[in-house]
Amino acid sequence: MILTDLQAWEMFDEYTEFIQSLTWYRMYCVGKLGKSKSDYFKSFESLKDKYETLGYFAITNKTEWKDYVVDKFFEKIEAVFRVKRFGQEQIEKIGNLLWEFETKEEREFRNRFFDHRLALYAGDSHSKGLYNAVSELVRTEEYDAALITAFKYLDNYLQTILNVSAHEYFGEKLVNYAFAPNTGKLQLGTSESEQLGIRNFFSGAYGMFRNPSAHRFTNHDTFFAQTVIAMVAVMIQISERLNEMNNRKL
Repeated sequence: MILTDLQAWEMFDEYTEFIQSLTWYRMYCVGKLGKSKSDYFKSFESLKDKYETLGYFAITNKTEWKDYVVDKFFEKIEAVFRVKRFGQEQIEKIGNLLWEFETKEEREFRNRFFDHRLALYAGDSHSKGLYNAVSELVRTEEYDAALITAFKYLDNYLQTILNVSAHEYFGEKLVNYAFAPNTGKLQLGTSESEQLGIRNFFSGAYGMFRNPSAHRFTNHDTFFAQTVIAMVAVMIQISERLNEMNNRKL
């Protein structure tokens, strides 16, 4: 998918703040800068707060997000704080745990975080079904297959809302059944020229992007593939809104 500048900055800024906090806390432990167990625990709580902000976007979108590796990592540190006598040995142990996470776990955690956030952003612009259908193909750089799958998803969506057989209505016949001026089931309700524009937009998209991908190797790159998939998402939204408009008129 294509990120806006704001989305990209938001995602990287939040992650950078978390990693900076983690690195600062490690240096705090290495330098033994705290005066008491309470100082180290308060700093640890601050680090946990930064981690929680990484999941805030997910919570606001009613999608839970927790990382199993980070949760286990925090549990190990919390176990250190539960000892009766907290001293130099425990401080060094926490520092070592932080170093181990930074060197062995951070990269995989970063990838999981960005994958999750990208999926959420995609959900804002793509239907969940479309995203689920193409995301793995895009991730594995199977771009031709991703475009074919996106248009197949659009086919299925139109066939479903129009209640027609997939064997009888597909491609150009499906486009005309849905959008043809005057006779199409999904009418804009304005001028015939605007209705023809919608019909031609869908017909052109099928001819330009779906059929070449289906019939020959086209060697698309990720930008091209994700742009076309975003266009298919718009086509689905147009179909959905026209279907709602026409149903209200019944």
